[in-house]
Amino acid sequence: MKIAIIEHGGSHDECIYSQTLFLKAIEGASLTLICNQSIRNRFKDYDTIDEIIEIPNEIKWKALLSIRSLLYKAEFDIVIFNTAQNKALRNLCLLPLPRKTKFVGVIHKPQNLLHSGSQRIISRVIGKYFVLNEYLLEQIGKPANVNAFYPIFFPEVPLKQVKKPEGEIWFCVPGVVDQRRRDYRQLLQVIKGLTDCPNAKFLLLGKCDPKTEIGTEILNYIKENQLEEKIKAWTSFIDLEEYYALLNQSDYILPLLHSGEHNKNIYEFQISGSFNLAIAQKKPMIITDKFEKYQDFKGNCIFYKNNQLGAALSASYAKGGNETAFTDEKWSFESQKENYLSFILNN
Repeated sequence: MKIAIIEHGGSHDECIYSQTLFLKAIEGASLTLICNQSIRNRFKDYDTIDEIIEIPNEIKWKALLSIRSLLYKAEFDIVIFNTAQNKALRNLCLLPLPRKTKFVGVIHKPQNLLHSGSQRIISRVIGKYFVLNEYLLEQIGKPANVNAFYPIFFPEVPLKQVKKPEGEIWFCVPGVVDQRRRDYRQLLQVIKGLTDCPNAKFLLLGKCDPKTEIGTEILNYIKENQLEEKIKAWTSFIDLEEYYALLNQSDYILPLLHSGEHNKNIYEFQISGSFNLAIAQKKPMIITDKFEKYQDFKGNCIFYKNNQLGAALSASYAKGGNETAFTDEKWSFESQKENYLSFILNN
């Protein structure tokens, strides 16, 4: 069976590796990754991929015609679009594509299935979609041609030796520092007044760019309030070896999704990358009670109202860390593989 994963943009590569593991479990499967140079460089050494075909960073009509020609010549049985939305894919779906190929997509904005004219054009070609959490299925009415999977499996990397002082409790905020997605300002205010957590440390585990407004604000706040021992921020991208070592030793993950910020409605129909990291690492999340109604989060999170983050941090700190979460069988490799493959392979 010949299978291709196509990522025609430069993002969402965090969803690719898990899919390659699932697909290579098919007996006799040959897997091709079609992507731009930056993604190619990240995946070139993985033995779950048999072939990588490079496409341009900017997908215009010439590139679309080349992709279309490739799909006809290669005669893939299954093609999976790792980003199953946007103008480039819509334009590709306006072209005649191989009728014998089964097309599947990972949609990162599932609300498009409800409201987007461009998505209706794409859906003439893509017969089945994946979303990245079961609660997103509820948001769009659980259509029969949409399923959820969790890209929570990552390549093994050698972990950097990171010393965690005995007795410290680490609260981790993964992701590039961006106030539009996470409410850092409330966190800073809370940390300053968090007197009952002397051994708490907060890791802003992503680039805190001093050239951005929020980056400058955070770095200045840390210095002015002498919080260097409480808050660790990085002004450049973190090596994977260090990133996963710090994440592995963290006690709690903080998504910081507060409804008063620009992200008010983003996560009605999208997930935060923090979710999959928490599930993969089996770390409890400290998260707004907006998510308490969803089954995945029950029993795996500490919930708080938007103005009660400090109380949630204090309660978490008092537990002493080292808690385990997200241990349900549904998140095991075998369960996720079976769920993914049965949806793709069954008509």
